[in-house]
Amino acid sequence: MNPQPEGDRAPATGASSGTGASITKTPAEKGALVVGHGRDRERAEGVAREIREPL
Repeated sequence: MNPQPEGDRAPATGASSGTGASITKTPAEKGALVVGHGRDRERAEGVAREIREPL
């Protein structure tokens, strides 16, 4: 899997934890619109918050 965004969009599966969450953050940091999917909604929303509001 290539974590580089395709154009300005990047789909991400398994985005709620682990490697999927890490891969999700890379294209987002480069300005891509990321659409994440994961099994745990609360954790996926937490990852989305981290992307929108970095520390």
